Amino acid sequence: MKQLYLKKRLVLPWVLIVVCFTALLFVIFLLILRGSNDKKVTNFQSCKNAGGVILESYPEQCMIDGKSFVNESQVSKGSAYVGLTEQAAMDTAAIADVPHRVVERDGAPLPATMDYVIGRLNFYVRNGEVYWVEVEGDE
Repeated sequence: MKQLYLKKRLVLPWVLIVVCFTALLFVIFLLILRGSNDKKVTNFQSCKNAGGVILESYPEQCMIDGKSFVNESQVSKGSAYVGLTEQAAMDTAAIADVPHRVVERDGAPLPATMDYVIGRLNFYVRNGEVYWVEVEGDE
């Protein structure tokens, strides 16, 4: 009886060691696998190619391994101005030497010429902030 007790007592630590070692190897494998994905996925297209989840949004976003990548081809050049004050948007566009104008303020349309200037920013302003930017020729 005493020998059976000793055998059980000796087997249990070895089983625990094997289980812990197996779990450790599994975690290392997952970390290596995750690291290899991070090197491959650097933008929207590589995320999509790697089987990432495409979110139903505009612009499209792809998520993989907790990281998100935006489809840059769907991002308007004017989106950087959204949220700026009217004056800050006008100053930023002037510094960047981009043609610009305010076409609507607080829901009221402002007089604007009908000429078509590719790349011109048309600012829509509400409560002193730009909430929408239309870029002429940006489709």
